[in-house]
Amino acid sequence: MRGRRLFSGIQHASIGGLLVIWLICLPVAVFVVQLIEDVPVLSARVVAAAFDLHGEQGTITVTESREVREGGGRGSSHTATHCFGVFTPDNGGPPLPDTRVHIGDCDEGNVADVRLIRKDLSSWVMPNEKDTAYAFGHGWGTALVLFLFMGLFLLIAGGPFVLCAILFPVMMIAALINRARNRGRGADATATDAASGADD
Repeated sequence: MRGRRLFSGIQHASIGGLLVIWLICLPVAVFVVQLIEDVPVLSARVVAAAFDLHGEQGTITVTESREVREGGGRGSSHTATHCFGVFTPDNGGPPLPDTRVHIGDCDEGNVADVRLIRKDLSSWVMPNEKDTAYAFGHGWGTALVLFLFMGLFLLIAGGPFVLCAILFPVMMIAALINRARNRGRGADATATDAASGADD
């Protein structure tokens, strides 16, 4: 019953009203989709890399541990100690110096098998700005929390806008088809009435 009412509402919907709503939904949907790629999807890749399931294979040679300032503004920024090294790809590509690595033993000269997530600056929302390597079983905790929390949040808050951006063009096409059919039926009815009048 509800489905019939919804379909009837779509058929008689205003094309202009649907277009306005779609133009509001579209930019929000584009932002949400990009944010999904930047946070939950990247976090899932990090978790997979930490368990040797994803990322570029290679070895890391630890060179140092140093303090790095993280965060945005002055009030939210803080310093944290991270491990860095030289990543050597298994495929014979050029080594990557100063690669941040999540590893248990950060002693200088330590060598370990890792998976690398390369930086990606293509995003206009939250680009991945650094190459990061993951030894087995390290660096997945925060990524898992981000994947679960941001994934659920974006599904609830952003899902309706994405559905709107996808479904409203279909609704507009359905409304246009319905109008064309109604016009055709009206023309047929007018022709029938005219023919009946001529016979009388």
